[in-house]
Amino acid sequence: REHQEKVACTGCSSCGTYVAHSGTFSDGGYGANAECSWVLAPGRGIDDVTENRLVARVKFTAFETERYYDYVTVYECENIQCHANKLVKIRQLSGTDGLGKSYESATGYFLVTLKSDSVIQLGG
Repeated sequence: REHQEKVACTGCSSCGTYVAHSGTFSDGGYGANAECSWVLAPGRGIDDVTENRLVARVKFTAFETERYYDYVTVYECENIQCHANKLVKIRQLSGTDGLGKSYESATGYFLVTLKSDSVIQLGG
């Protein structure tokens, strides 16, 4: 088992590290001045039929933040520790930008962060 650093969780009801091939995560309804993080480690592997390397994907099936003020950022991590100096930003999202969209990681590790201001909080 790899070492896992504690992830930021202020203003959200469920932050943490999720290690599973599939599943869901939620902010649980975010609050004012939220700073929340989720490390997602779905892994990757080899397709049994084509023998091609697979990528990990994260897809937002619900997404709504205050446009231009509350942001969700998706990063690709080198490993499950997701060190800040080794992150690759995939996309920063606001409003409903992320709804129905999926993002890929060749490493099999993601860091998803949510940061909000103090004024308006939407569904998350």
